[in-house]
Formats: sequence, C-alpha cells, structure tokens
Amino acid sequence: MSVQPNRGSPSWLPKLLSMVRIAVGLLFLEHGLSTAFGFVTGRADHDFAQLHAWAGPIETIGGTLLILGLSTRTTGFILSGEMAIAYFSSRLR
Repeated sequence: MSVQPNRGSPSWLPKLLSMVRIAVGLLFLEHGLSTAFGFVTGRADHDFAQLHAWAGPIETIGGTLLILGLSTRTTGFILSGEMAIAYFSSRLR
C-alpha cells in the first residue's frame, strides 16, 4: 500500500507554507535581534541570570534557521516551547 503525499492538496500549497515559514522566521529574527542586540528598540538585555535574556539568542538563531529552512520541525518545537514559557511566565506575574 503506497501513500501519495501530494494527493488532494493544491499545487500552490508548498509555496504558501514556505511564505508563512519565512514570515514567521522574520518575526522571530526581528524580536530576537531587538532583545539580544537592541536592533530596533536600542535596549539590549544582557542579564543572563534572567530567563528573558536567553530569549534573544534563541529567537535569533531559531528565526535564521526557519528562514533558511534548516531543521524546521526541531526549530519550531524549540521556539514554540520558548513561546509557551514566555506566555505562562508573563501570566504568573
């Protein structure tokens, strides 16, 4: 029994998914650069004793990997976990 992966899906779906992946990667890259290096805001967070400072390098590296399309499933899993931690830690304050 062989399964055809593209059966029933439109031909433009891979292009759309690539555009969404690149857009999400650019958003992560921008937020990571602003947190780690003060790219847009001018306020870099280098207090690595706090959890917030680790978000910058993780988002910068993860956003770059998403844009390039390298190990997207693992990167997406790590970034979604990071966003879940950020969400729940902000709700606890």
